[in-house]
Amino acid sequence: MRLKFPGDKIALLHSTILSDTKTEAFIFGSKGHIHIHSRWHEMTSLSLHLNETDEVWHFYKDESCRGYRFEAEEVMTCTENGKIESDAMPHDFSTLLIETLDRIRHKAGIIYSVD
Repeated sequence: MRLKFPGDKIALLHSTILSDTKTEAFIFGSKGHIHIHSRWHEMTSLSLHLNETDEVWHFYKDESCRGYRFEAEEVMTCTENGKIESDAMPHDFSTLLIETLDRIRHKAGIIYSVD
């Protein structure tokens, strides 16, 4: 998948259920890149690579999670505070996300009976 964003920003994504691929992420910028090591969505380490000096900084997180921990914590916080919408992830963004995923799914030829 190739997603375009304002300011000439591009995201390149790939996904499969047919193969065991690495689940890592890279964020490239003009001064270097960040490498989020495998299982980016359950991140425990990342590396910052600087172009100019070839310097690499490593960061480690002692605490791991299993996927949607932060989302669940946000829901609990909102619920405890009587909120029906998160400031961090408003309903409009959630709608845009699922619409984007639906477009990707249709382009890949994945059609569900409810479609």
